[in-house]
Amino acid sequence: ALILSRKGLLDAEITPIAEAMHSGAPITLLDLSFNKLTQIGMSIIGPALDFNSSISILSLKSNDIGDEGAKLLSNALMKSHSITQVDISINNIKEEGAMSIAEALKASKSLTSLLIGSNNIGNKGVKFLSEAISKNERFTELDVSSNDLTNECCLPLSEAIGSHPSFTTLYI
Repeated sequence: ALILSRKGLLDAEITPIAEAMHSGAPITLLDLSFNKLTQIGMSIIGPALDFNSSISILSLKSNDIGDEGAKLLSNALMKSHSITQVDISINNIKEEGAMSIAEALKASKSLTSLLIGSNNIGNKGVKFLSEAISKNERFTELDVSSNDLTNECCLPLSEAIGSHPSFTTLYI
């Protein structure tokens, strides 16, 4: 495990972490939560996630990756065969970022849990994720709480998880 939560890490300080990931060290948990990473940091970490095949849990909670960082993360998740859990709560992600993450969720062979609460994905973002969930048979857990949601997103979400045999946990 590589736990670097609450270290005040900036984008410029992420390169050594990416290099460690390239070294082949068997890191199963990468926790970069509560730092100051933006899309620039994701442009450094993303390719390293492509390379590292041992990370199964990735926490980027409470950074500021935004929609562009979510796109970069999505690219890495589409290629990953090991990442099962991702926490990108509190990252200033909006509809566009949710759409990118939904594309990764559709393509992923390993992702089972996504925590994307306390962003600004709105009803449309949840609709994108709902469509993706219906196409990912392995998916089990979703947190979309605190995203300015209304009843509008409930029907697509309930349809997606209602017909999904492995889905177990929803935070809304």
